[in-house]
Amino acid sequence: MQNVEYPTVEKIINLGIPYSVISAGTSLQINNNTFYANYPQGTIELLKAISNHASVFTTRGLLSQAFCNYHNIDKAKFSGDIAFYDKRFNEKTFPLGKTINKIVVSDPHYSNNYIASLSTIINSLKRLFPRAHIVLAQHGTNNVEEICQENKIELMKIYMNRIVPGLSKILIRELFLWRKSYGTNIT
Repeated sequence: MQNVEYPTVEKIINLGIPYSVISAGTSLQINNNTFYANYPQGTIELLKAISNHASVFTTRGLLSQAFCNYHNIDKAKFSGDIAFYDKRFNEKTFPLGKTINKIVVSDPHYSNNYIASLSTIINSLKRLFPRAHIVLAQHGTNNVEEICQENKIELMKIYMNRIVPGLSKILIRELFLWRKSYGTNIT
């Protein structure tokens, strides 16, 4: 992880500048009951260092949180996926008996492997909430268009809301504010 996906993370940690990790997560490889243990020690140590130096460290998925718990990455707290955050719903409650009008489902990593599970989820939601508008939020170029057409549900390509390949508008704004505040370049 430290060499391929995030080669500058150690530099950021060593700068000593406060940072937070919001909605950390990845597509964990699930092959058997020991899937949490089959990761290089360097990856685990880097995740622990990130957590130890972070002001806040949250995870977006229950598997990611379980992974952190297994490896004693103590600061990690489950918060959900930031991609679905909308401050209009901060105070929203879901009282018993109230109609559910809209449901957003996230597309799975490795959609070809989990298309049957996704279909089961969609069909179950349609049965449980027949009047709800169901939306599939697509994070990347997963192959999910066909399942949306078959089930007559909306597909929202949230990965398309970008102004620079690989960076969302929010991330670019945060990087600009961080650089303005600290006047530091990471190279």
